[in-house]
Amino acid sequence: MSGTLNYATKGGFRISFEDRVRTSTSSKGNQIKWRRSDGFWAKADDMGYEGLAEQVAFGLLAHSNFDVYAEYAVCKIYEEDKTYTGCVSADFISAGEELITLARLFQADVLRYDRDMEKMSASQRLQYLIEHTERITGMNGFGKWLGMLLEFDAFILNEDRHLNNIAIVKKPDGTYKPMPVFDNGAAFLSDTTRDYPLGSGLGLSRLISRVRSKPIVTDFDKQLAAVDEVVGLSLKFDCLPDAIQVQSQEYSEQIVARVQSILNHQARKYPHLFAGI
Repeated sequence: MSGTLNYATKGGFRISFEDRVRTSTSSKGNQIKWRRSDGFWAKADDMGYEGLAEQVAFGLLAHSNFDVYAEYAVCKIYEEDKTYTGCVSADFISAGEELITLARLFQADVLRYDRDMEKMSASQRLQYLIEHTERITGMNGFGKWLGMLLEFDAFILNEDRHLNNIAIVKKPDGTYKPMPVFDNGAAFLSDTTRDYPLGSGLGLSRLISRVRSKPIVTDFDKQLAAVDEVVGLSLKFDCLPDAIQVQSQEYSEQIVARVQSILNHQARKYPHLFAGI
C-alpha cells in the first residue's frame, strides 16, 4: 500500500453523508460510494467482500506489466453513526481529464453496439470494440490494452467487465489514453449474498464454473481465445504464484482462505502468466 493510502486509511476512513456519490450504473450490486474533499474515494461492501477483491486485484496489478492502475486498500468506513467495511482509493483522474466509458463513447457516436454485435463471433466482437474505439479516439494500441484487461479478468474471475466498466481518459489537449485499471470488486467470487455463498457445500471448482465473463462472450476461455486471435496474449506477472499471499484483518479467516484458494487455482490454470520468472 502506498503512503498516500496509508494516510487515508489510518484509523479508518471517516466520511459524511453529504459525501455520498449518486451514480447510475449497470454494475453488479449497488455499492454505496463516497468522495471526500481531499480526493479519496470509498466503496462499501454490498454483496460480500468486494473490498478485499479490490485490494488483492491491486496487489496483482502491481506485479503485472500494466502501466497504470487504481490502488485500493481495505478499511473500515465511518459515516457519522454508521460503520461499513469496504475499500478506499485515491482519485486516479487528474485535473482537466475526463473518464469516458465505452458505452457512453459509442452512444455519442450513435453506435448500436448491442445490436451490431449480436450476430458476430467472439473475435469479431472484440475487433469491433477495438476498431471503433480507435476510430473515435485516434488512439493506437488500445487493442493490446483491452486484451490484457480481459486476460486479467479471466485470472481474477471478474464477472462485471461490461462496457460501463471499460473506459478511456480524455486529456485536456483533446487526445485520449486508456483508463487505469479499476473496479475489480466483483472478482474472486466476492458475491456471497446471491451467487457464491460461503459454506454452500459446493466445491471451489463448481463455484468457479458458474462465473460468466463479459463483455465479449460469457465464457472466459472463449473470450481469451478471441483475445489470442485478434491481438495476442500479453499479460505477465513478475512474481511467482507462491508469492501471492492474501491477508486481511477486516475479513474472516474463511473468506481470506477462499480468496487464497482461488488465486492458487487460477495460477495453476494459467501458468503462462508467470512464465520466465
